[in-house]
Amino acid sequence: MSLLSRHRTIIFVLLALTIQLSVYFFLARHESSITPPNHVHTLHPLDLYYPAIIRESKLGAWTITDPYTTLPTPAIHAYVFFILAGKIAALFRIDPIAMYELSRILGGVFLFIAIYWCMTKLLPKSLHIIALLFALAVDTGPVWTDIVSKPMMQWSAAMSGETLTERAFGLPHHTIGEALGLIVLTLIIRTIKTPTVLLLAVIFLLSFTGTSFAPPYFIILATCLYLPWLLYALATKSIKKTFPPILFSFAGIVLAGLWIKFEFSKGTPWSDYVAVEKAWWPMREVFLKFIQSFSLYYPFVLLLIIFTPHSLKKWPKAIRQTLFLVSCWSILPFGLIVLSALSFFPIANGRIASDVSQVPMSFLATFGVYALWQTIKPFRHAKKFLMTILLLWTGFSLLLSTSYIKRSLEEHIRSRDKEDFGWTLYPTTYLWDGIMALREVPLYSHVMVLPHVGALLPTYFPVHVYSGPPYSYTDWWKKRYTSHRFYTGQMSGSEVDAFLAKNAISYVFYGPEEVMATKTSLFYPDRLEIQYQNPEVTIFKVIQRK
Repeated sequence: MSLLSRHRTIIFVLLALTIQLSVYFFLARHESSITPPNHVHTLHPLDLYYPAIIRESKLGAWTITDPYTTLPTPAIHAYVFFILAGKIAALFRIDPIAMYELSRILGGVFLFIAIYWCMTKLLPKSLHIIALLFALAVDTGPVWTDIVSKPMMQWSAAMSGETLTERAFGLPHHTIGEALGLIVLTLIIRTIKTPTVLLLAVIFLLSFTGTSFAPPYFIILATCLYLPWLLYALATKSIKKTFPPILFSFAGIVLAGLWIKFEFSKGTPWSDYVAVEKAWWPMREVFLKFIQSFSLYYPFVLLLIIFTPHSLKKWPKAIRQTLFLVSCWSILPFGLIVLSALSFFPIANGRIASDVSQVPMSFLATFGVYALWQTIKPFRHAKKFLMTILLLWTGFSLLLSTSYIKRSLEEHIRSRDKEDFGWTLYPTTYLWDGIMALREVPLYSHVMVLPHVGALLPTYFPVHVYSGPPYSYTDWWKKRYTSHRFYTGQMSGSEVDAFLAKNAISYVFYGPEEVMATKTSLFYPDRLEIQYQNPEVTIFKVIQRK
């Protein structure tokens, strides 16, 4: 296989980045363009929490409290990425939502650069484009039952949120965390070859920072890559050079992990998060989705298994080492998913599955192609045969990506039609005007509201709400029941007084969702006074009782 020029490699990366950015903007534009008349398009519900943290940070906070509860919560040093984003937003006077979207785009670009740097440093030039093809152009696998029961254009991704574009331009702290991890890995390789104190310090700082941004990703690195790496170094008598950079990275990961553990142990809701998350995802479901998500890599991994025994001894030492490391990095996370069922394990299974990088599997698939090439290269037209396989598989992946994009467009329509998140994603202009009226209340006022509008309020201005989205507070179902009882209008006077006082509620939002719950003709008239009103929304101010 002839060497490929660096310029072609860079052009390929830029082309992949341009295509994925275009898809990202196309999907965002479509979601906005289908907004019905007399409605407003807002952020997707899964994106609402983090701009709220950016907003608090922009206003001066260095710690966070939970904006989705009206009860006191400990202030903790956490979500460091969004705290820093808030400081940048304050410095340059950027709106928190714009800052969130900007960090998402820049995070994707940063991840592309990190993948390019990592792969071009760890592999020979002849494999660069092939490896980048698997990392940047091969999509996540489909649900296996869809393959036998539906046309291809109706297939769904095995793991939602993990399609090609969503991987690159998803939650920004995850993408930037992964990018930092790949940079650390590349620096470790460089330090083993040319050790310096400066590189060791940079490795430590990036490992600490990356863990504070994306803890699951770096825990996967420490357990599934670093530990096997040390064993390999012992076996190959290279431990003296390998140990220092891995030790410094491991130290950064452990210290950041202990700091996060300390902060999240300060009380509810933070101390309950891991246990609650572990209840979200059944083990079998996570395993199945995780296995299916790598489906497009398996044929090439099979080639690796079949052809490697015939040629492994001829492979360069560096490639054999990389093969061992990425094999461990790809396989051992299955063990972490199993360990996550234990109460002491600090991460839920779904977090591990979603934070496992596609990069190690891309390496394995690349080595599968390499093993096949080593076997067939004496034959005539071997190169054309291999290129045909890669082109056909890339075409299949692009068709699959088209199917996923089609499904995303359909989900936009369902959301618009209020089959899913419509209340939050496409509120009416009256509902939106009512929401915006709360801009006038004092900072961090406590607002009684049901979950759909409750999810929006802290994102757009600094208030605390009684209830928000299900993932926002650990006793969500109990709060959902209590808030429904409140909005029936049937609480007794003493119950209402105790409830409002306990939660220090100053304002009550009364929109379409809240009206639907009401079963009385009058809504606590002796305890609430109208502060704002339009045809769909009434905002009450709580009458202070002596």
